[in-house]
Amino acid sequence: MSAEKQELFMFVWDQFCSDYTNGLAVAIAETVEQAQELIEQRQGYEVDDWGPVQQFPVTEPIAFCVTGGG
Repeated sequence: MSAEKQELFMFVWDQFCSDYTNGLAVAIAETVEQAQELIEQRQGYEVDDWGPVQQFPVTEPIAFCVTGGG
């Protein structure tokens, strides 16, 4: 019995909760909805302001940096 492996993506929000702070949220999941649910579970509350999302397939190494301004 062969189960097809689901494709995973890394979802990155680098303006997460921008009304309060310049936050960063990252999740690896199959869909953006699943990623948001995982982050909300981790935060312990529903998120009101996600900001823009970037989606990267998890098939090869990737790196990115976010610096804070002040």
